[in-house]
Amino acid sequence: MQQKNALIISLNFRAAHVSHLVASYLQMKELGYKPILLIAKECVEYLPSNIDYVLSLNDLKGKVSIAIFWFPALGNIKAMWTLRHSFKAKIFYVFHEPIEKFSTYLKSGNSRWWTIKFFMKYYVALSFLALSHRVILPSKKAVELYTNGISRFANSHYNYLPLMYADERNQSLTNIKRQYISYIGGISNDHAFGEYVDFIYEAYKNNTFHNIKFLIASWRDIPEDKRIHEMLSAGVLDVSSGKPMSNDQINRYYASTYIVWNAYNRSTQSGVLAKSFMFGTPGLVMRKNLSEFVEDKREVIAIDDNTDFSQISTAVDVVIQNFNHFSTEARQNYERNYDYKCHNKAMESILNEV
Repeated sequence: MQQKNALIISLNFRAAHVSHLVASYLQMKELGYKPILLIAKECVEYLPSNIDYVLSLNDLKGKVSIAIFWFPALGNIKAMWTLRHSFKAKIFYVFHEPIEKFSTYLKSGNSRWWTIKFFMKYYVALSFLALSHRVILPSKKAVELYTNGISRFANSHYNYLPLMYADERNQSLTNIKRQYISYIGGISNDHAFGEYVDFIYEAYKNNTFHNIKFLIASWRDIPEDKRIHEMLSAGVLDVSSGKPMSNDQINRYYASTYIVWNAYNRSTQSGVLAKSFMFGTPGLVMRKNLSEFVEDKREVIAIDDNTDFSQISTAVDVVIQNFNHFSTEARQNYERNYDYKCHNKAMESILNEV
């Protein structure tokens, strides 16, 4: 019997997204499909070896049974329509962040104009939902936002399935020296980047954490800030910004971190937190953002105010002083919640429902 083709799709490029695509690829392979990635050309150099991919639907040979779209892109509309009507494929869309109230984005520090543009992009993305046979939601908060919002008129057919990764930790990464309190990921008001800089600068001036450095690792450019230049000159801050990082570089940053900043102003679910757990790296989170995947003082430590230096520094110190406990729990959390193999049966059930 000929294998059915499963197409895993990301038409926009972001290096950090490749991990999800590879996990989905391996999962489809284990479920008996012949997986193929349909990706933006910039993704190619970030792929591991022995991964089949195409850059256009025109490059496909044979039929497509399953098409899984992982991220938003304007090109999704044409691709979904073609796959649904010409290839007769079943379309699945992983919907990471159903929209919240307008005021929520303003409270996170975003401008009114930024928020208006964000909402405009979001409403374009509604077509992805309408063209899908099934919407996949990665957290209980995402399910709640979706069912209380647009599900009634966009697409009422959805399933809950956590974010997935394939394990990228190897022996060389388990032996790296821990040295950072890190901010890893996109720089934004939602992720409280300004509050992170406020915290590390005060920690630097007070010499709060001896022999521990700070790290900013982001594909985005860092806003101009004299304090960042001062910390760079003092040798207490390392920065990688303004361009995509290789997956190996990202992984080394996670593996060399004591605690990753996840004290976000707003969060549905966090890929940064999930991947940090892969490397046994705990997270600093806001109590209001605690999800079904984490527990305070287990693999994360929760705070109530990401502008309170005393509260943050006390929480970080608890993790550092009890690092082995937090690190072990973080790694177990990854294995329990985020490794794709944990979700093969659930994904198989979702595919069979459609």
